[in-house]
Amino acid sequence: MVLTHKAKSEDRRHKVRVEVETRVEDGQEMDAILRALGFEPTFRYEKYRAEWSDGKGHVVLDETPIGDFGRSKDRRAGSTAPRGPRYRPK
Repeated sequence: MVLTHKAKSEDRRHKVRVEVETRVEDGQEMDAILRALGFEPTFRYEKYRAEWSDGKGHVVLDETPIGDFGRSKDRRAGSTAPRGPRYRPK
């Protein structure tokens, strides 16, 4: 499991924002910590992810109940900012 903080995006043509991630070994402990900090669960869903890489870049497609999303990461520039349009299959 991975816990991710996504900062507010900059006002640009494509979303650009800082993301900080860390692995979580125990989901119940993470839940206890977040509740102790005053957070309450508000929405939970499962997503399906497909990933492709050519060694230089990385493409991710997520299918979720609230929509399907796509992004690419350019490893050559060291960037992890989402790039490109929203993915809409069909």
